[in-house]
Amino acid sequence: MMEITNRDRHRWQLTAVRALADLIEQAFAADLPAVDWRVATGARLLGTPGPGPDADKVAAVQAWANYLGEDVIVSTQGDQVRHQVTTEIAEPDQMTVTVTLMTSVYTD
Repeated sequence: MMEITNRDRHRWQLTAVRALADLIEQAFAADLPAVDWRVATGARLLGTPGPGPDADKVAAVQAWANYLGEDVIVSTQGDQVRHQVTTEIAEPDQMTVTVTLMTSVYTD
């Protein structure tokens, strides 16, 4: 088994950042809701809607899901309801970036 090095992790992050720049440009052109992004070391992006009413956060995830051509997965655990969409983006360097957008809302 090959050892994963810091150089590998940095390369994966750079690939994810390039994909994120493309996504933000597309979001701007499509007037999608802005989200907060986190870049992980494994060529992964995690987006969460910014502060606001729960309904707006859910609508943001749905808008992105529609744009990405994916379904929102809704799961419940106790009084928490998670709305999540995940897709993969193939990058020119033949790496795949996993993109997840999600929000959790709480029921009364």
